[in-house]
Amino acid sequence: MDVEFVGQSVEYVGGYGGDETIESAARTCTQTEVGGDSEGFVKRLVERGHMSPTEFGWADWLIECDRAIQQELTRHRHFTFNIESTRLVNYLKKALRFVTKPPEGMDVPPEAVELLENLCVTCAEVYETLIEMGAPRDYARKALPLATASKMRMAGNSRAWMEMITKRVTKAAHPEIREIAGKVADELGKRFKGLFSAVPQQGSNDPTTTDGQRELYKRGRVPHAHVIREEDGTIHRAD
Repeated sequence: MDVEFVGQSVEYVGGYGGDETIESAARTCTQTEVGGDSEGFVKRLVERGHMSPTEFGWADWLIECDRAIQQELTRHRHFTFNIESTRLVNYLKKALRFVTKPPEGMDVPPEAVELLENLCVTCAEVYETLIEMGAPRDYARKALPLATASKMRMAGNSRAWMEMITKRVTKAAHPEIREIAGKVADELGKRFKGLFSAVPQQGSNDPTTTDGQRELYKRGRVPHAHVIREEDGTIHRAD
């Protein structure tokens, strides 16, 4: 059977909305007209913790990653997922793919990558042997490692994407998931400039980005669920 070694991929499928969409939704509450600075308006919404209007945009992505990273992504429960099925896909007719390329920033010796790829080939051979022995795909898939590549559609509203990316672009995140979050942020940041002004720079140690946000964190009014204020005033990440 065919075996392929691939890297992660992120493809924008479609969506709608931008800062003007969010401003329009927010102004429904006050019955006022959309102004000429939607980006600035949305920035102020985020800094003040008024987050419900930020849910009116939408984005849909096709992501290919390994099973380990996929499990981490599906922990973000406000998204809709459709995932490649190892039960339904016949890998005897379709190449088995494995993600073995280290992400940027992860130092992995070449001999370690080679060893992992050899293991993946062995697992593919075991999978094929189990099928030939009469085992159903439901059982044979047990031989496949976490490095097995899997395609997934992941869709959600603009607030969900902003909050997911805020958690996953910081230095504390796994390098592979940080790479995915960074690519999504690059695209959505073009349409939701005001909303994504709240997203830290990729690789940052700081979950806040603006003075207004920092003041909100100090007061305990936090727009991102991954930050918690303790009774003694301590602010910390909760993810």
